[in-house]
Amino acid sequence: MTDVETADGNDLVVDAFESTLDNARNIIAIEGDSAFGFSGMEIETICRYRLPVVVLVFDNGGVYRGDEINPHSADPAPTVLLHSSRYDTLIEAFGGVGYHAETSEQVAAAVRSALASGEPALVDCVIDPAVGTESGHLQKLRRPSHEEET
Repeated sequence: MTDVETADGNDLVVDAFESTLDNARNIIAIEGDSAFGFSGMEIETICRYRLPVVVLVFDNGGVYRGDEINPHSADPAPTVLLHSSRYDTLIEAFGGVGYHAETSEQVAAAVRSALASGEPALVDCVIDPAVGTESGHLQKLRRPSHEEET
């Protein structure tokens, strides 16, 4: 897999463009389900030009987390997305290949298959709704000061 480039965030247009720079290189775009909500229709462009882009959508059913509770009504919280979403079917509508994965083994198999095909693909990676945090809260990613390397 040395001919694979990865990108994250919500700019599928950039990922698609990068794939055109070197036809031998696959691009893996990594997005959360919230970011995919902003840029997901770019998969039509990826499919139209048959670009070797594999989109991984980490689907926890929420903007930050998929388990938020609306304290004001019985309606879903504004940050909760549909847990029944099947993002893999969206790319199929444009002629790409979709994969639905609920285990790490299924994700690995889907990514291997997608890369081997060289076709536009999307892997809907269903993850725990409690996983996730607002991007501005990076303290969880930092080592405690007593553990930092010198």
